[in-house]
Amino acid sequence: MTQIKLLPLVQESFSRGRLFRILALDGGGLRGTFTAAVLAKWDDMINSGGGNQLVKHFDLVAGTSTGAILAIGLGLGLAPAEMLAFYRTQGPKIFPKNRKLRHWLKSKHESQTLRETLQSVFGNRKLSQDSLCRLVLPTVRAVHGEAEAIVTAHSPDRTAFASISAVDAALASSAAPTYFDEAIVDNAISVESYLDGGIWANNPVLPAIAEAVRHLKIPLNRIDVLSVGTMGNETDFTEALGKGKAGWAPTSADLFFSAQEHAAAELADSFLSPARHLRVNQQALCEIKLDDIEAIEDMAQRGANVGKDSFIAVRSRFLDGFHTADWRDDVRKPTS
Repeated sequence: MTQIKLLPLVQESFSRGRLFRILALDGGGLRGTFTAAVLAKWDDMINSGGGNQLVKHFDLVAGTSTGAILAIGLGLGLAPAEMLAFYRTQGPKIFPKNRKLRHWLKSKHESQTLRETLQSVFGNRKLSQDSLCRLVLPTVRAVHGEAEAIVTAHSPDRTAFASISAVDAALASSAAPTYFDEAIVDNAISVESYLDGGIWANNPVLPAIAEAVRHLKIPLNRIDVLSVGTMGNETDFTEALGKGKAGWAPTSADLFFSAQEHAAAELADSFLSPARHLRVNQQALCEIKLDDIEAIEDMAQRGANVGKDSFIAVRSRFLDGFHTADWRDDVRKPTS
């Protein structure tokens, strides 16, 4: 007991009742295979224990880039195992090998192929009309480089993307510069171009928290976040110092993603405390590129292992069998 008293335990001061739960999914291209495998393992384990659909345990799901594709899939009712199968079967089609020469002349991969594969999974469903949960999907307006978040119409002041399709929303958040062309979205009022949300929020935990506090009026001390990464790697960026463009070109994107993900996690800890922010991720032993199709099965296996190892902590806080109410009920409530 004397030793237990010395542990840095965090005592919270929120009122009794269920917390507002957020699931945040990082960007990372084909490394989303790892995330999908983590989610699939959790889903399999709660089903084995008599639980139900994983996404129904969360009040809001945020995802950037490949995380946006996963978030939308979950929102449309696809099981995590189905999303994992998507990465395994469609990944090699979306990210074919031997595209290095093309990468210097135009976008490395065909955006039309990505659109077609997403269409085959999401169909013509709409984000707000068909999602089981509130969604927050970071993106960037291409014209002036302005940060934006595509969201479901879950409050009266969040209806700008009320009619956007699931496919367009996924493309808008995952149009990684140099890898894919910009996503062009026609929302009936105007036509805009969008770029990958990872440019400013590869870890979408901060826009998710901001959405909950600002637009859904959830107090900070009522929020609990489960954040899942896409396997980081311990790159030594000092090797590029003093080498100009030639030295920075291969690693600049990795540096931006790494710094943003770390800062977002640190700030989330500051806002919520570690007691209400659980980060699940794993460091890769070697660098895995955003389009490395040869690493798919390795990432899937690693994700399954991480999902198994973290299940006890995740289930006790997030997958306890208590489901969220239909978010549309809040939208339909008359305002006083």
